[in-house]
Amino acid sequence: MSSISAKINAMGRTNMELSIQEGILSAASYGVRDLSGLVVQGANAGGLTDTESAAIATTASGIVQSIGTLTNASGNPIMGDISIERQIGTDPGTGDPIYETLTLNDLPSLIASDPESAQALVDEASSVVASRQAEIGAEQRSNESMQRAMEEEFINVARAQSSIRDTDYAKEASESVRASILGKASILVLQIGQQQSERVLDLLA
Repeated sequence: MSSISAKINAMGRTNMELSIQEGILSAASYGVRDLSGLVVQGANAGGLTDTESAAIATTASGIVQSIGTLTNASGNPIMGDISIERQIGTDPGTGDPIYETLTLNDLPSLIASDPESAQALVDEASSVVASRQAEIGAEQRSNESMQRAMEEEFINVARAQSSIRDTDYAKEASESVRASILGKASILVLQIGQQQSERVLDLLA
């Protein structure tokens, strides 16, 4: 039973860690939504002053840093999974397109200069976070199912052991009663034999 109990405790700790990760990813998801809102605001370049555009970029930068800090601390460094390719030209020799890789760290500077790429980054970030949340959710459900099974096994083993103890006690009690009866019967037989002997002596006298 001790091994089952240890497994249950370990599974409980794992589920707690997964719950923490899921909570952090939920916070990251809210951050991504805020970034999407900032991209929409920043896309309206004609209605914004340079100061307002700079404020949007600064806010976006802070959110990006927060998402990175949260996810790295939770053991889910998903920032490295968030990237898109943007064409920046063509090869003069072959005519093939030339691409550069943009990451979420590039988002603040893209909001005003290339809102389309900025939105593509936000969409990719949303997809990556949602995918990781789904993975953790599936792992949580699997672990919780396993934990319930182990808890049921623990209960069944405890019941079996209790039943064995009850059976042993009943056996010992039965043997004790039997021994007592046999002892009393033996004394009674001796008493009857003694009484009969005394009667025989009385007759002879």
